[in-house]
Amino acid sequence: MAKPKKQHVNFSEYKKKIIPKIKSKKGFGENKKETFELDSNKKKRAITLINEGNLLEAEVIYRDLLKRGTEDHIVIGNLAALFSIKGEKKEAKKLLNEALKYKPDYSDAHNNLAILQKDEGDLNTAINSFRKAIQHRPDYSEAHCNLGVSLIQKGNLNEAIESFQKAIKYKPSYPEAFYYIGNIHKTLGEVSKAINSYKLAIKYKPKYPEALNNLGFSYKAENNVDLAISCFKKAINLKTDYSEALNNLGNTYRELGNFKDAINYLGQAISSKPDFAEAINNLGTAYEEEEKFKTSINYYEKAIKIKPDYPEAYFNLANSLRSEGQIKKAIRYYKHAISLKPNFPSAYKNLSLAELLSNDYESGWIHHEWRWKIKNSKKPHAEPKTKRWEGEVLKKERLLIVSEQGFGDTLQFMRYIKHIKEIGIDVSFCAQTKLHGLIKASGIHQNPLTSEEANKVSDGKWIPLMSLPKFLNITPDNPIITDAYISTTDELFKKWKNIFSEENKPIIGINWQGNPKAEKNNLKGRSLPLAKFASLAKNTNFKLLSLQKGFGSEQLNNCLFRDEFTSIQTKVDSIWEFLEMAAIIANCKLIITSDTYVAHLAGGMGKPTWLLLQKIPDWRWGLNYQNSFWYPSLKLFRQRERNNWSGVMKEVKIELETNPI
Repeated sequence: MAKPKKQHVNFSEYKKKIIPKIKSKKGFGENKKETFELDSNKKKRAITLINEGNLLEAEVIYRDLLKRGTEDHIVIGNLAALFSIKGEKKEAKKLLNEALKYKPDYSDAHNNLAILQKDEGDLNTAINSFRKAIQHRPDYSEAHCNLGVSLIQKGNLNEAIESFQKAIKYKPSYPEAFYYIGNIHKTLGEVSKAINSYKLAIKYKPKYPEALNNLGFSYKAENNVDLAISCFKKAINLKTDYSEALNNLGNTYRELGNFKDAINYLGQAISSKPDFAEAINNLGTAYEEEEKFKTSINYYEKAIKIKPDYPEAYFNLANSLRSEGQIKKAIRYYKHAISLKPNFPSAYKNLSLAELLSNDYESGWIHHEWRWKIKNSKKPHAEPKTKRWEGEVLKKERLLIVSEQGFGDTLQFMRYIKHIKEIGIDVSFCAQTKLHGLIKASGIHQNPLTSEEANKVSDGKWIPLMSLPKFLNITPDNPIITDAYISTTDELFKKWKNIFSEENKPIIGINWQGNPKAEKNNLKGRSLPLAKFASLAKNTNFKLLSLQKGFGSEQLNNCLFRDEFTSIQTKVDSIWEFLEMAAIIANCKLIITSDTYVAHLAGGMGKPTWLLLQKIPDWRWGLNYQNSFWYPSLKLFRQRERNNWSGVMKEVKIELETNPI
């Protein structure tokens, strides 16, 4: 949002006064009359010059009148206004106080004096002076507006709106008043009202770049991106060096994934305003999202140099450092961001992920609880009406455990349900409906609840599933559950064993893509194209079986090595139910998968599984392990270079050739 404009400095019009009859010595009266008329003409001439924008000549006239000992408050007040415009505020203030000696009810002087007081930081005195201006002239629209701006700075938003409304009452087509009302509505999150106010400001002042910029910002808040972009561009057309609008436009393009235009406009914003830390930070983010982390780090550091107390820049710097594998340094900057902004949920969450990635599970689990305070974060799959469990002893109270996030997270952490029951706690478990059959067959819980059912629970305590490790003190040295804990039914296992017998070679189940909507932050880059499995298809000792469901499964249709897949593929393609998927996996010789729910399903079953990992993986896989304490049956194949899946698949191919299945 654009910064508030300066308040209105007002000049007073000189009004011709009735010349009194003067009794005097011969010739004196005539000279006095001539002098008065001359001064009067000069005053009127000065006003004309001001209206024409010729302030220097007007100043010369006023200075001359002042030297000649004028006591005209308008002359003194207008000269003060000219000094104020020039930045000679001390002299301006002196003159305004002098003008008020001659005319204490001089409203323009009170208004202009208030502006100077506000600029000095004396906000309370300024507000009093604005009120005096209004007291002497109740219909003084500019003073009402200026008072409103000062009240905004005091945080008195309701009073400020009242002041702006009074300004509009006396001047219905007052664009600045509508603009500031829009700013207040925007601050309060009343986006629709803000939009209406900005539109009125622009109606009465079409060439109003600040209002256009803020209107664009408000449209963006409503996800009306096209209108937002249009407003930003109009603002820039009116004011080509408008750094705030250039920044907003660039950042909007960044959010749309149009990095070329984003970098262009953000660069222009910085050119217009080299110390614009926010634009420099946003430019860093654009490069970060292009995975140009060294460049993004450079821009974040520049932003911090300009603005050392900039928590968001430290946070972003930490994110890029994490992506570069500099985890310790990232942790340090997350902590610094938090020190500058103690209520910074995203920093706490990302700090937790970095700590967990670096095996600091004790701190990681604690900081992970901040995930619920992030605005628009994913909520647990139910939010019961009961109190949260904080690890205290439960006395005859039932504990409702509620799943959260994706299928993989539920599959990984539902292992602890049995353990909780074994230590004597009466447990209910709410999980995604698609998992209910698997949960029952695995003996984890015989009556899992739906979200609707869990929301009706009103007794006992509840806890999100991924908060359990904190209270169970889970670490690599204390995993508690390492044995297989997921199973299918004997009936389904036998069914698929019979189907698999149609193939005369061992079958390797493969999975290559997760949900694209989740491909961001620490999960960005976890998926790979099916085409990368081509080198494995040449091996004649086994057949491939796609376990891909939904997103990414369409790649199988145009796969160049489709013939190398098992003949039972079409039978598997029709299955999308976890219990039966478990039976299919159970009959595979080996699972090779990217970081998706398949890894957790197969790992939880104790099935030999090869997990393909990006250079800096999700926190649960650590940085250097070849195996996982979560799933002893997993073997980890890691990228040695970012986005280099070919190198990973080369290692997988060698492993298959060296140790045939």
